[in-house]
Amino acid sequence: MIVGGLCDILDNATPQYGTGAKIGIDATRKIPGEGLVREWPDELKMSDEIATLVERRWTEYGLP
Repeated sequence: MIVGGLCDILDNATPQYGTGAKIGIDATRKIPGEGLVREWPDELKMSDEIATLVERRWTEYGLP
């Protein structure tokens, strides 16, 4: 769901001062009575190659 309207005036990413949009994502697991109940997907796992690359580049990304 994307809702347009007022935003924090300190948010420099808004297209106009004090206005913009917010997004809400429902990532909850449904139980009977709450709507469509689906199988929960498998957990995503980063490949060892990518994990090693990211770990090597933490400081380049500006992270401690």
